[in-house]
Amino acid sequence: MKSKRNLAFIVELFIMFILLLVVIVVITTLSIKTRDQSIDARYLNEAVICAENAAELTASASDADEVLTRMEKMDGVANASAEADVITADMNFKEADGPDDQYTIIIKMSEDKGSTGKYITKEITVTHKGEDDAIYTLKTGNFVKGAGI
Repeated sequence: MKSKRNLAFIVELFIMFILLLVVIVVITTLSIKTRDQSIDARYLNEAVICAENAAELTASASDADEVLTRMEKMDGVANASAEADVITADMNFKEADGPDDQYTIIIKMSEDKGSTGKYITKEITVTHKGEDDAIYTLKTGNFVKGAGI
């Protein structure tokens, strides 16, 4: 009779141990996934800020050369270059309490000329430096009165 109680206690203890391990694995997995989502959200937030800054800075530019000139003056920008209507620049994004993140900003421009001016559309794509996958893409445009008539 006593050995049946000991065996039942050992089985119950083993089941509780397995249950504890399952709970630990689930909590650890959720913590890792939450951290990954937080890092992805930080990258997306920084990419949106980079794209918005580039869009605001180049909003009234009438051609690719003017966009390049303005991008070269932007804080944290290095290696700005232009080929036809595509401007590429590397940007070092630094927050006060965060790590340095390196992004590449690619601005593709096109224009539609009208009788009173031209409408310039820009597609601003932000990627991690050295990667091809876009983190964020912003499409914007502006009208420049009297330009190119």
